[in-house]
Amino acid sequence: MYEEIKLDECAIYRLPPLDSAPSANGKNGRLQTGVVRSVSLDPGENVRWFDLGARGRAALLGIVSTGAVAVRVHFADVQLTPGAQLFVRSLKNREEVYGPYEGRGVSADGSFWTPPVTGEGIVIEYFDPHQGTREETAAPPFRITEVSHEFRD
Repeated sequence: MYEEIKLDECAIYRLPPLDSAPSANGKNGRLQTGVVRSVSLDPGENVRWFDLGARGRAALLGIVSTGAVAVRVHFADVQLTPGAQLFVRSLKNREEVYGPYEGRGVSADGSFWTPPVTGEGIVIEYFDPHQGTREETAAPPFRITEVSHEFRD
């Protein structure tokens, strides 16, 4: 987490609004509190890189799901190099941070859901301590495949 990186400078991917408010009754009469939205985000195309000098580089990506009271993301194919770290935080509350995730994340297969963060936006921060050109670090070693849009009926 780096103070010199401003949240308003990150690339923000905005999901289209949900067509209508989801029903509070899901399958079998269970309370539905969220909708999983498939996304096809290529972090290599959607992130903004920041040079941290001798410390390495950091990449930021923001995702907004309009109208959500909380959001979380599903990471796939996480393969961080030694020393690299992945964090998520609320776009609304900079103090609400989860991570660092290292290596394959919280599961052996490199696929996991983050905890929900407050508000309709989440910021993904990837830190790579290795020096390199933009081309060498253009694609962070993970994919984002789903966003959970949590709502209150």
